[in-house]
Amino acid sequence: MERCTDVFERREHKEAVQLLHLPRHLQDPKVLHRDEPELLYYSIRNGWLDVTRDLITKYHFDPHKCYYYSGQHE
Repeated sequence: MERCTDVFERREHKEAVQLLHLPRHLQDPKVLHRDEPELLYYSIRNGWLDVTRDLITKYHFDPHKCYYYSGQHE
């Protein structure tokens, strides 16, 4: 199965939403949290407000972790 970070980095919104929401693709929160800073960074960079909202509310990502990551990659 493709990693979420790859989909987010390629800016494939539709596929990112499917990976996060469709039952057959539903991601294990423990797996998602390994890539938490990257996923938040890419979702914000890509302007995906819906995905960013879901990462924070449904998967309980900490938006502050994204700041450190973005400082290293900008």
